[in-house]
Amino acid sequence: MRSVTPLRAELRHLALDSALGGVWIALMQFNLLPSVLLMTMLSVDKVAVGGVRFALRTNVGMLAACAVASAILGFSVDIATPMSVIAACIPFLVAYPLAISHVTYGLANRIGQQNRVLAGLSNTDHLTGLANRRQGFAAADHALALHRRTGVAAVLVVLDIDQFKAVNDRYGHPAGDEILRQLANTLRTCSRTTDTPVRHAGDEFLLVLPHTDLNGAAEMSRRIRALLAELTFLQAPGLQCTISLGAAEAHREMADVEDWIQQADAALYRAKEGGRDRLVCAPSIDTFDRRDTAPDATGGGSPDARLDKRPVAA
Repeated sequence: MRSVTPLRAELRHLALDSALGGVWIALMQFNLLPSVLLMTMLSVDKVAVGGVRFALRTNVGMLAACAVASAILGFSVDIATPMSVIAACIPFLVAYPLAISHVTYGLANRIGQQNRVLAGLSNTDHLTGLANRRQGFAAADHALALHRRTGVAAVLVVLDIDQFKAVNDRYGHPAGDEILRQLANTLRTCSRTTDTPVRHAGDEFLLVLPHTDLNGAAEMSRRIRALLAELTFLQAPGLQCTISLGAAEAHREMADVEDWIQQADAALYRAKEGGRDRLVCAPSIDTFDRRDTAPDATGGGSPDARLDKRPVAA
């Protein structure tokens, strides 16, 4: 552990271990059972640590040390194994394979846990905890493929925070990070287990909504925006966070996920042009723009809560 290169030092120690094992075999005068047992044990741990090639290299050292020690001792050989030695070998025959199996199982378990952690990190945005771009594209690709196979509805929503750059400039990046995290929590709260909220880039997010049509997306948008209207931010007191959303429903003519995102993004652009703080849907079966807001405090629907059924401009 004090070595500059601990791994190389340990490999040298293991090679020395095998060489000393060869000396022991010569000292036992090649007594059959303990010699075979010792050689097997020394080979098994080398395979476990460095693989077959490492075991073969160390076994060469073992045989060389055994030959030198045997020459010094006059090549004494006594192969017969007394019953007392057989009895002494039995605990090693049982315990050593079990110990190696236990260690191997523990290492495999630990590697599996680490792989799951790494997989989570590779698919998760570190700031918000949402799925990252890579995982989001995979979820969208799956939803689009499911729609092509079965015809089940699916909607992709692209959204971003209104005037986010101005918020960052006024309150600073810590406030911007707080807003991103709170928006991510809101998206999680409003999502079903089958939905995938995604941080796409910067302040832009995606929502992959399988088994959902544009009406379902509009209802989800209302819930999200209503919850955002209630939020307060420690780093940005008095700030009212609003978002603009663009939604596109999957259809068979879509080339791929990029095409799907572009259609939702075009709807998002129209939402911004229309004054922000709203949802606009890309032309679909009914080829209508849709705009939604949260119901007013009296429980009735405000005029903005209705779906605008204006034909989409060519």
